[in-house]
Amino acid sequence: MREVVVNGLIAGPLGIVIGFCLSYFQQRRSDKKAERARLLALMQQLVVEVMDLERARRIYREAHLSRRAKFRTLSVAGVEFWSAWSARGRNWEAASAALAPAMRIVDAWDRRTLTEGVEMTAHMARVSAVGLPLGMVEDKAIAGAAQRLMDAALEDKGDEEITAAVRELRAAFYGKAD
Repeated sequence: MREVVVNGLIAGPLGIVIGFCLSYFQQRRSDKKAERARLLALMQQLVVEVMDLERARRIYREAHLSRRAKFRTLSVAGVEFWSAWSARGRNWEAASAALAPAMRIVDAWDRRTLTEGVEMTAHMARVSAVGLPLGMVEDKAIAGAAQRLMDAALEDKGDEEITAAVRELRAAFYGKAD
């Protein structure tokens, strides 16, 4: 009987300690899995936002900065000038009056270019909002790779630099290079 009591006194607290330790280690494992899932979600969101920024930049360049866009704008302004000049008598006075509608075309294009250029900051803000928390994680490889990806995207370093930064981020997260 005495042996049962002694065993109970030893086994009871020992069981509690072992149970607590197992519970603690299980919780830590669950926390690590949750943190890894959170980092993966942030990493994926960062890549999506960077690609969205790059897509918006391509559209902006094609719509406003390409030779085609400039030629189209100047052509429309030229046609506007020509028709106003022809309608007003084709003299110096008509030429100066015809400049106004042509300049309105160029001015409208310039304003749209500036407005849509400013709208690019919303894309940049989303890249920063997702990338900054990822750039501040304890894992220095992931933080550094996320920072390089943000720098490549926000500083418009080009497709090759962005692709290399995405590869580096992926390698930092998964532990091996592609």
